[in-house]
Amino acid sequence: MSGYFDDESLILYQNESGRVYGFERESAALFLQIDEILAQSPDARLTTLFPSIPDTTLEGYRKLLLGDEEYGEESYEPPLNIGRWRADAKAREHFSTSEISFSIHYPNDKFRRLLRNLFSHLPSSDDAPKRINIDFIEKRDGLWQVMFNDRSIGRPSSAESVPLIVQENLIIAHYQAQPYLMAMHAGGIVRGDQTVIFPAESGSGKSTLTAAMLSEGFELLSDEIALLGYDGLLRPVPFALNIKEGSWNVLEKFYPKLMEGPRYLRFDGQYVRFLPPDNLTRKKRRVSSIIFPKYTKGKEATLAPITSCEALRRIRLAGYQLDRPLSRENFEKILANLLSAPAYTLEYESLHEAAETIKKVCGA
Repeated sequence: MSGYFDDESLILYQNESGRVYGFERESAALFLQIDEILAQSPDARLTTLFPSIPDTTLEGYRKLLLGDEEYGEESYEPPLNIGRWRADAKAREHFSTSEISFSIHYPNDKFRRLLRNLFSHLPSSDDAPKRINIDFIEKRDGLWQVMFNDRSIGRPSSAESVPLIVQENLIIAHYQAQPYLMAMHAGGIVRGDQTVIFPAESGSGKSTLTAAMLSEGFELLSDEIALLGYDGLLRPVPFALNIKEGSWNVLEKFYPKLMEGPRYLRFDGQYVRFLPPDNLTRKKRRVSSIIFPKYTKGKEATLAPITSCEALRRIRLAGYQLDRPLSRENFEKILANLLSAPAYTLEYESLHEAAETIKKVCGA
């Protein structure tokens, strides 16, 4: 029996030749344990082995794993409500990506300095398919409300935090303006015909590693979002890199002007600086390798291959979004165009060692 299901623990695709695991959730570890047991002994008494798990749950897992049942659908991200664009007479500065053009009205010179630093690397045009006017309304206590067209975006925030809200939502608007199969929380770099993505949870050093690779001559595909299209190709997401305070000193030797730029306040109280990239790729790319990075103090750079099942589990932990509920056909596209690439973990302390390791993966 073939199919896929989503039972709030994971999606599992079952084809004629075997099982391929999908996007795992909280109880996936239990599911995988049961799968291993049933592979050895289909008649195993699960209620005896897992006395704390409800019988109905265990029986449901048994049926799913033995191919007697199949389920469901995956949740997906609702569209960002950016309202309706209308022409106005305000003085605005224009920027664009391949999918959106946005026009900023600066309420004062401070906002001009803070926001231009984020977007100065983008073309100054307003001819992209989706258009957004960005305005700021001053509230009490010195807070500002971000407006995309006629809609409020986020909560009122300080001037130091507003640019983060603007960029975060522009990234969403950019990738939602086009059909996409999956948006992963991942960096992406390109050299020649090699494209590497770095899916990772926050705090793993993903952006720091991406910035270091750019200094080695790689091009930027993305920093925050790796966007997989229905054609199996990754789309550029051309926004500035978000560098947390703990990495400033490490990256200063690669980017001496990093410390000259303004700093911005995150919602969690951390300060960040943005690094506008000089070398952006403009083309769609096919993924060559998936590397899950983790900064570990005192660790020599160590690259270890992992299975597709483990890669999917780590993508889930890093975070992802879908354009629409996941069908069997689209899951097959993810398997064929993403999980067919070799996947690795990379633990490191030295950025230089990590960069040399990645260059070897790319044949450089």
